[in-house]
Amino acid sequence: MNKAYLRLIPLVFFMIVFISCSRISYGIRTVLNTEMDVFRYTVEISNDIGQIQPLEFLGSSYEPVSEQDDVLSSRFTDYIGMYGYDMVMNRELIPSIVATDQLTLILSDTTLCMGVEVHDSDGILIDSWSSWEDHSPLDTGQYFLILCIHNETNGYYVNAQCLFVLTVE
Repeated sequence: MNKAYLRLIPLVFFMIVFISCSRISYGIRTVLNTEMDVFRYTVEISNDIGQIQPLEFLGSSYEPVSEQDDVLSSRFTDYIGMYGYDMVMNRELIPSIVATDQLTLILSDTTLCMGVEVHDSDGILIDSWSSWEDHSPLDTGQYFLILCIHNETNGYYVNAQCLFVLTVE
């Protein structure tokens, strides 16, 4: 009986190494945002080979209304966001990246990722992650990922959805 267990040890070890090596590591890197304009911030995805900037759809904002550098008032604005946008029909227009061992979300230090929606290649929502780093693994395939972004500068903010295509091989 012990010999049978000894024969399984290399197989189990190989499976553990294979599974752990095939996983993608998701990280976040912040960059300094020196802009005063709440609409100017950084959201990029890097796979250590290349870098993309997702397609941005504004959701809402609280912004200053100014006239010749004097702030007169502030206003809330709602935008259409991704409502009605056909991801499948517009796939060629959406920035895409291939997953490698490391995927890094690069954000301004004034920007937060509030969550991630994962859609399959048909545009159907299949998962929702609470954060970029805390998520379920993705199988081989092509996905539409939507980052829910909140950027805040000097008491003003903008909320946006940032869309890109992720291919997992």
